[in-house]
Amino acid sequence: MKMAKTEKLAFALLAFLLITGLAAKFYRLNKEVLPAKTVFQSAFKGKAKPEGKGSSPKEPEAPKIFNLNAASAQELEKLPYIGKPTAQKIIDYRSTHGPFKDKTDLLRVDGISISLYKKIESSLTLQ
Repeated sequence: MKMAKTEKLAFALLAFLLITGLAAKFYRLNKEVLPAKTVFQSAFKGKAKPEGKGSSPKEPEAPKIFNLNAASAQELEKLPYIGKPTAQKIIDYRSTHGPFKDKTDLLRVDGISISLYKKIESSLTLQ
């Protein structure tokens, strides 16, 4: 079966678009998404901010480390992007299946996606 020149060109274009789309998808999975507040602040970095009376620059808080096997639901809620329902699901999972053996076991909890795990992983420990 012979293809015409335009068919070959169309086939090559479709193959290129497919490969480009797959590459973009994998790139986006590995890229950490910044919260909108951070993106907005970085857009105006270096611009003077009016300082009122008594205002002092705040130092960023150091991230707290939470023990997955000992933290209460209230402590887990302090993790970024974790609310009451998800914190309770973590506690329920721990009660049902026993202590976490690895931090990645958190991915088995309903509501914890890979992207969410990547955002909170640095704040977790098992000790």
